[in-house]
Amino acid sequence: MILFPEAMNRILLGCVFAFVCSIGYCGDGAIVAHVDKVQDSYVVKLYDSFVGSADAVADQYHASHGGVKKQVWHGAFEGFSMDMTAAAAAAVSSDARVENVEEDALATPSDWSCPQEHARCADGWIPWQLDRIDQYNLPLNVKYWRNGQQQGSGIDIYVIDDGISASNYEFTSARGAGVIRVLPGVDFAGDGLGTNVSCSFHGTAVASAAIGRTVGVARDAKVIPVRVSKCNSSPSESNLISAFNWIIDNHWGTTAIANLSITMPTSSNIDRAATSLINDGVLLVAAAGNAGGDACNSSPGRVAGVLTVAASTKTDTRASFSNGGTCVALFAPGQAVGLARVQGDVDCNPGNNGTSFAAPLVAGAAAVFLNAGGYRYSPAQLRTLLINEANPVMKLSTSDTSPNRLLSVSVFGDCGLLYTPPTPPAQ
Repeated sequence: MILFPEAMNRILLGCVFAFVCSIGYCGDGAIVAHVDKVQDSYVVKLYDSFVGSADAVADQYHASHGGVKKQVWHGAFEGFSMDMTAAAAAAVSSDARVENVEEDALATPSDWSCPQEHARCADGWIPWQLDRIDQYNLPLNVKYWRNGQQQGSGIDIYVIDDGISASNYEFTSARGAGVIRVLPGVDFAGDGLGTNVSCSFHGTAVASAAIGRTVGVARDAKVIPVRVSKCNSSPSESNLISAFNWIIDNHWGTTAIANLSITMPTSSNIDRAATSLINDGVLLVAAAGNAGGDACNSSPGRVAGVLTVAASTKTDTRASFSNGGTCVALFAPGQAVGLARVQGDVDCNPGNNGTSFAAPLVAGAAAVFLNAGGYRYSPAQLRTLLINEANPVMKLSTSDTSPNRLLSVSVFGDCGLLYTPPTPPAQ
């Protein structure tokens, strides 16, 4: 019998699949479903043993079932995203090389809202969120520590969001003109607008909380926008994985910092990508979510090693909207906080509520501690340091399993004294 090349290839491929099934890998045809999703878009994760195979698998199913190959990942995990029919997705899921196929989830809508717009503030105004984190006890003293040498210099924070309005005053430098504090980033949103977008209400506010000249914790740090969402739209799971993958491939230094003010439905693929990011030397600071429930019910906040941040109020209580629980690492101010507006000024009659805005305060504090510590902390050590330095003043109910920890940079003091952090804590 003469076998033509196509038939021979099918036989060889079948033999390979039979072999991998015999050693414990065998696709089951199941699809992980989500309520909020991108229609006909899927995330595919291969087994770890099939390193470098994502392109070939995606190309194979594009050729046999049609569809559009969108993104391919090797750093976050070996996999790809693809627009295809449900039948094609089922065929992919049955492939022995495939660990899982997941519908491309969208971020929880309640966690993706634009800051409100209010009046411009007066010169010298100090937002309460900064006033709170640099002193141990209430009442507030209308001061915020600023030290000339320990404000996050030399640290870049990756802001995974809807872009940043780079011309905003908050991103100018107190060191003089010509210092660029919003660096080039990457755009996965797909609308061709790039990362410097005037409609980026959410990302601009988030970035300002981390490094803003007036409202930010670390005003010498810089931000790198990693845009995952179009304006006024929820980001997709596949775009978040692409963001993690890009940071893995492009960050520099022993330790980097990334802020994610987005929560997703529980997803093993998001969790795996977040773990890969952390293992590659990135401290991932993530919002706990705004459902008033358990942060362990969302990704990647439930991942060990992620620094998950809940929102506190002016009276050191848990904000009513904030998720909490054992997956939270600490609290930070997140109710009625003053932040940058895309128009170029600052919101001083603040109505900005959300764990989205608590998380970047922690990312900014991480930059301050990393700068003060001579850039010598690993992500795990930096996470431990922030937890150890937190202020145990939260007024939590007896049934609340959240930790009694409020973000603190009070070790630097209102007088702006130089601070020498302790030897890096054990990992």
